[in-house]
Parts: sequence; structure tokens; C-alpha cells
Amino acid sequence: MTRPMILLVNGNSREDLTARMAALAREKLGDMAEVEPMTIAAAPRFVSNRLEAAKAASAILDAVQDRLKRRDAPRPDAVMLACFGEPGLWALRSSIPMPVTGMVEASVAAAMQLGRRIAILTSGRNWPPQIEDLLCLYGHSARVVRITALPDEALSEDHAIWHPALSDAVAQDMALGGAEVLILGGGPLTGRAETLTPPPGITLIDAFNATLWQSLALAQMTKSTGTPQP
Repeated sequence: MTRPMILLVNGNSREDLTARMAALAREKLGDMAEVEPMTIAAAPRFVSNRLEAAKAASAILDAVQDRLKRRDAPRPDAVMLACFGEPGLWALRSSIPMPVTGMVEASVAAAMQLGRRIAILTSGRNWPPQIEDLLCLYGHSARVVRITALPDEALSEDHAIWHPALSDAVAQDMALGGAEVLILGGGPLTGRAETLTPPPGITLIDAFNATLWQSLALAQMTKSTGTPQP
């Protein structure tokens, strides 16, 4: 059986972020799966509020559907929507014949298996209420004690700036107590959890990693059982 293929969809138009996420995905998956990255050129450069999420959702749906119409490219076995706000997730699921994973859903599902109470640090000032809406939809609100937006410094591309800022934010959030698991959620945070030392007794989850491994599992299932053709 050939390796399954994951279509990795960056929900915004930043090519640099797509490249970083694709490189990390390939490093982690090795020869277990193929990764095809996709940047949504028609989406906003940053997806940080409801208006931008709505624009991104439409652009994502069009781009993925156009990709699946191509007969000269391999058919994905799973689609990974690598945007923490999950714009267009349910529209994709209702319109394409393969699994679609989202970063909130996947990371919270993983967190619930690792601890009773969950905290979330996310990359956009306007994300917390939107994430709350998603948690209500999934029925997980009772397990999440708080959702906090990170300071701008923690989102910098300069390691000398973001690393201490992110470390401080994690320490300050965990000092509030009440959570055993902390999710770092957002495309710009991809790969950064692994550079941190979590406080004692705390499990730190990178939402990108949680979604990637779930995408692999679903892609392998799709590859072995087959999916209906559109």
C-alpha cells in the first residue's frame, strides 16, 4: 500500500507560515505519509476576527474543491485545516469525501485524554470568544477553564523576542491554577511548544502536533478502507 497523503491547508495567505508548517509536518511524519501544503492566496494574510474568518472560510472551500477536481495530482486521504479558528471546517466536511481535521477539535480531544481541566493560550486577541463558540459546538466548554490571547511579543518571528515572551505567558497562565493541560493554539505557534519547559504537573500540547497526528490516523484509515468517489 502506498503512503497516505495529507493535504495541509494553511488558512491564510502567508507562504512563509505554510512552509514552516509543512517542514515540521514532514520532519515529524517522515516516511509515514506524504504532505502537500496549500496556501490560500485569496484568504486574508492574518485570520484574527470573525470577518476575516468568514472570508478565509469561503476562500478555503473554493481552493480545496478546485484542488480535488484536478486529475493530474494525487488524491488526498485527509485534509488538515491548519488554522486554529477552523474557518470553513464544517463546509469542507459536508462537501468533500475525505476526513477533515481542525486544530481546536483535535487538540481539545487530545487534552481531554491527558487531564481533567484544560487551559488554552491562543495567537489572536479576538480568538477567545470565537474559540468559546467552537467549544460550545463540540460540547467541551465545561472542561476548558480559560482561553487567553497571547501578547504580541509571543507571536514575533524573532526567537530572541518570542521565546521569553511565550515562556512568561505560559508561566503566568499556569500560576492561575485549575488546569492540568495547556494548549498552545494557532498557526504562528507551530513547533514552539517543544522549545518550552512546562511547569511541573502540566502537560503542554501544540495544537498543530495534535492535529497532525490525528490527520495521519484518519488518512491511514482512509487509505486502508477506501473512501467514496465524489
